[in-house]
Amino acid sequence: MPVTAYFGNRFEKFILAAQSLDNIIEVSDLPLTPFADIIVIDKSPPHKATLPVGAIGVVISDNTDALNCLMRSGVRTVTCGMSHRDTVTLSSSFPDFTVCLQRRLPSLGGRVFEPAEYRVCQACDDPECLLLASAVRLLCGYEPI
Repeated sequence: MPVTAYFGNRFEKFILAAQSLDNIIEVSDLPLTPFADIIVIDKSPPHKATLPVGAIGVVISDNTDALNCLMRSGVRTVTCGMSHRDTVTLSSSFPDFTVCLQRRLPSLGGRVFEPAEYRVCQACDDPECLLLASAVRLLCGYEPI
């Protein structure tokens, strides 16, 4: 199971949305040593923060500081949000969420997810955490639930 590092202020909500994924840890600072396969950046990182090459960054596309950090680091990035440019988005929300994968996404284990919609059956009151967790689940080889 890939190791996911979460850098942000909504760890409990992220864990709830990730449902049953193991190997998720909360980190309080960036840069990281290269121990994480997936790094979720859910708040503005330090100005000169970089990420280890080989990691995959997951971010809300409105977080420009995090996007700049990922670009500086040169890591593969999965964006989440409500734009047509985002990889993971919502096609419907409250009360039932539908997560939309808008382009092909290979998981770390080699499974390839094609564009699709996933009806999510969970009580999550934070759509951004749901998007981030759904992206991580896909990268780990699991459909959003």
